[in-house]
Formats: sequence, C-alpha cells, structure tokens
Amino acid sequence: MSESAPVVAETERLRLRGFAAQDLAALVRIFGDPEVMRYIGLGGTRAPEAARRTLERCAADARTEPFAIWSVERREAPGFIGWCGLAHVPDDERIEVAYLIDKPYWGRGYATEAARAALSFAFERANLDEIIALARAPNVASINVMRKLGMRDAGTGFFYGGEAVIHTLSAAEYFAARER
Repeated sequence: MSESAPVVAETERLRLRGFAAQDLAALVRIFGDPEVMRYIGLGGTRAPEAARRTLERCAADARTEPFAIWSVERREAPGFIGWCGLAHVPDDERIEVAYLIDKPYWGRGYATEAARAALSFAFERANLDEIIALARAPNVASINVMRKLGMRDAGTGFFYGGEAVIHTLSAAEYFAARER
C-alpha cells in the first residue's frame, strides 16, 4: 500500500481517495469509538487488527475492482475523517453506497456530500443500474442522508447480521433528478 493514494472524486469540501497507510491510526481510533461504531454491522467497537484488515481490503479493492470504499478527507485539511464508497452487499447481488464519518465531523453534511460523489461515480463512471443504502432503523442520521440523496424507501431486509432499512436509487432516477 502506497503512502499516497489516487483521488477518485472531489467535491466542494471533500476528497475521496484510495486508502493509504497513514489512514490506519485514525481508523483504529474510529473503530474503538462505541458511539461512531454503534450502527456499523451489529454495532460495537472493533480491535486494531480489524481496522488494519479493513484498510488493506479497501486499498486492494480500489486497485482491482471498478469501485470501492474510499477514504474521505477534507480538502482544506487532508487527513482521514471517514470512508464512503460502493461495495457489493454480502449474500446479495446489489451494490450499496456506504459511509462512515468520524464523530468530530458529524452534523456538517460531509456524509451526504461524500455519498453524493459516490453515487455520481456509480452512475456516471461505473455505469451501474441501481444503488441501495442500508441502515439500522434507529440510525436516523443515516436514513436522513439517504433521503437527502433522493433515495426512496424500499422496506427492510436482513443484512450484516441484523434487520436494516433499505433505500434505493436507480440510474434513471439519478439522471432525471440531475436534469431538474
């Protein structure tokens, strides 16, 4: 894994790039924060080794797959503040947009901004037909991000070991919204 990773997308305030070695310390800290990790998977903190494996997997995916989960950093002050990107949903054929922002950066619209860039990548560069987003029902902030992205409620399902709310957005809906 290189020290610098290629930039995948830029927004007004953010940069999405491949994971790099310098992201590990921040990812270990985030994985150890029970409040940030409360709704990730089945919830709960994760060991530093899990952070290392996640970073390595995401970095490898960015090199070998047409899309991945990418590191999110602020353009004004580079440094890992979370992740966002596209991933295959385990035991499912669909692709999800996933996002996680560190607690000091909550409430600033960064998750929505990063996820919007990931959706743009999905539909404009990867030519995907549909993207879903998943959240645990109590995670109102994540569900609000989905709504701000123009995703529509598609019910619930069992993902990542528990029940999740599903939202979806098709390429046709994405492009129609851009024309308005």
